[in-house]
Amino acid sequence: HPDSILRLASAVHRFSIPYINPEDQLSFEESFKSCASPHGNTLTVMRLTDSRRQAIKKNMADGKLNHAALSKALTEYIPSINQILLSCKFQPEVARLDKRLLFS
Repeated sequence: HPDSILRLASAVHRFSIPYINPEDQLSFEESFKSCASPHGNTLTVMRLTDSRRQAIKKNMADGKLNHAALSKALTEYIPSINQILLSCKFQPEVARLDKRLLFS
């Protein structure tokens, strides 16, 4: 029914903001160290992704949540993650981890 589709498409769903454990020391640079270190551009992307993840973690940990700053940090983080995933997809033979990536 068209009315049902309109209601479903216009519904606003509220989700709680995810939480990144402040103790989390996840590092893309450390995890991909041996395969990224010979490639300057790859190493730059890993460092950039780490710094963007830290910005997200900082924004989430603040007592007063600034939605604009968090949204900006997430918007900058997503292309970096996509670039890493795309590299792993098309070059699986060099996508070796030195340290496990455990997200918490």
